[in-house]
Amino acid sequence: MDTVKELLDNLHKYKVREVEERILALPSQDIDKLIEKCRIDERKGIQNIANKYLRKKEKMQLEVARTKELYKWERSLWSQGVATVAGIDEVGRGCVAGPVVAAAVILPMEPMILNLNDSKKLSADQRDRCAEEIRNQAIDYAIGEVSAERIDEIGIVSATFEAMRQALDKLIFTPDYLLVDAFKIPGISIAQKNIIGGDSESASIAAASIIAKVYRDDTMKKYKSEYSEYGFEKHKGYGTPEHMQFIEQYGITPLHRITFLSKKEDREL
Repeated sequence: MDTVKELLDNLHKYKVREVEERILALPSQDIDKLIEKCRIDERKGIQNIANKYLRKKEKMQLEVARTKELYKWERSLWSQGVATVAGIDEVGRGCVAGPVVAAAVILPMEPMILNLNDSKKLSADQRDRCAEEIRNQAIDYAIGEVSAERIDEIGIVSATFEAMRQALDKLIFTPDYLLVDAFKIPGISIAQKNIIGGDSESASIAAASIIAKVYRDDTMKKYKSEYSEYGFEKHKGYGTPEHMQFIEQYGITPLHRITFLSKKEDREL
């Protein structure tokens, strides 16, 4: 493999594709030297390589800065001597079918996990990739799940808190502090802070929102074989016009929340 010195001294001898291939093989500290040389090369294709790399580098720097800001709540607690911080969030609270799911995630101080965000702001592919990274990097994570039947029995608010407490109880490590999206969880002794819009403000809560969303979406997709006519793999239990049409056509299933459907019917009268 050519050394960076050879590339710098003989850049004019290399074709555009060769330069592109060799850049990928260089250590990061050497790439910048070569990029500077590429920027002043007379060939447009070589200049484009440099510009493409610099745009990518700038994008990465912005993402690192954004992610660093997302860790502000966690860093503040860590600096006060709080060892383990768990973020908690739920998904599926507004659905007319399927469970409400909550996740609790304890992130390490290092490394930061890039691309963390409110799960609703990420594509399905982005969520899947991020969820895998979270599972690999997290100190601990767990999931709580409360069925539609239980939601009808105790109401969605109580069911949401029940799912959150389940997730906490399933953690191997007991966190010292909780960061919770929007709500304070009743009936627990651990210190906690509720953050409005927390899945866009806290890394731990964002991680929990992603883990919960990916788990619930995967759960709803599995019902395709049992209830193929309802399209659960598409709408994931939300009350879309298509879903409501399927309910009217085929009736309800054990996955449907009767209390939610009754309220929806009342509003439409």
